[in-house]
Amino acid sequence: MRDDVAELPAVAQLHFAIAHDLFRKKTILSGEEARFLRKWVGYSATELAQATGYSKTIMSRWENGKKPITKESDRLLRLVIFAKMLEISVGEKISIDGKSLPDKVGEVARLVKSLNLAEFLNKIENKHEGSLPIRIDTSSPICAAVQ
Repeated sequence: MRDDVAELPAVAQLHFAIAHDLFRKKTILSGEEARFLRKWVGYSATELAQATGYSKTIMSRWENGKKPITKESDRLLRLVIFAKMLEISVGEKISIDGKSLPDKVGEVARLVKSLNLAEFLNKIENKHEGSLPIRIDTSSPICAAVQ
């Protein structure tokens, strides 16, 4: 009796095609898809949690389908994983201010989130309607909106 074994001759190319489609996906990643991307770039759950600023517990809940991934979290996951993919394609760690590119991307994304840009842009948009002008304080390390 002969055992037939299925073989995937180009598994790396298949995984790349799947990852490419997941990055282009217009809806939020499922937990299984996030896990696939994490493993595809060689991240442990702890490493991805560190890069994104989320806890390992949250990562586990997402990947096991116990907690849905939010739109904001989906964007951050894709950004950090894409940054890791860039490092892999270059063949070495890319360091910015002593941090790896994925860690720095996560840090910048969290900073942008903390700026509450939606509120700031609404203030600019409504500038002509209100009586208080908006002033940009350029002496601040991060140009903050000051009324």
